[in-house]
Amino acid sequence: MTQTSGNSEIIFLGTGTSGGVPRVSCLTAEPPTCRVCVSARFPGARNRRRNTSILVRYVHSDGRLRNIVIDVGKSFREAALDWLVRYRVPDLDAIVLTHAHADAIGGLDDLRDWTNKTGSPLPVYLRQEDLDIVAQTHSYIVDPARASSGPVPHLDFN
Repeated sequence: MTQTSGNSEIIFLGTGTSGGVPRVSCLTAEPPTCRVCVSARFPGARNRRRNTSILVRYVHSDGRLRNIVIDVGKSFREAALDWLVRYRVPDLDAIVLTHAHADAIGGLDDLRDWTNKTGSPLPVYLRQEDLDIVAQTHSYIVDPARASSGPVPHLDFN
């Protein structure tokens, strides 16, 4: 879903709860009784809901299109495969994190695809208290020296 205003656009990457829809517990109940979850089983289903996240796109004063994502939760990769591919979003310019729960930070590791491609750090804006939590839950991203192997996202925490 998108909302456009002049040279700006908002693309809703996810509009669901922290657990998303469908819920596994609904689908494994015998018999499944939740019609919403049953109808949301398949990718592209109308009732399928990912963690809340949006992409803000706007034309900067330098004439370049900018892409800012607000929250990269557990379902960010799935949302990116659907929406960022559909809207041909080649680069991300910044990430804004609203809080440090898994539904907002669970997809931080998936940002490596963008930072490895550009070779540049991706700015991430968040409160200090949330950075403290990210440093605990994603220590190898905040301090790449702690990574056990392979590339990690190159993020610039602000």
